[in-house]
Amino acid sequence: MLYSIESLEGDWASSFVNEYNLYPVWPAKEYALNCMIDEWTGFRVIEININEFLKSTLKRIEKEGYLINAFPVGNKTGFVVDPYEFIRDITAELDGYE
Repeated sequence: MLYSIESLEGDWASSFVNEYNLYPVWPAKEYALNCMIDEWTGFRVIEININEFLKSTLKRIEKEGYLINAFPVGNKTGFVVDPYEFIRDITAELDGYE
């Protein structure tokens, strides 16, 4: 599972670096909850099945020109990667569990 944050209306939480929108993801719900501050106050944590994330969420991220913000902490940006790099890294990590 992966976790992200969205508004009560279903809009993605996002942050910005330079001209890029960043889509935040975390490996555990507790980390996402800790980031529900400032502009994300009143948002909700969503749980995303990793297969669903790889099949559809990443396609939307790519289509809308977002980058992945892996594991932001508080107001600090996490590890920023493009969707292709994220797919490569998460696939390599998951292969180690099979």
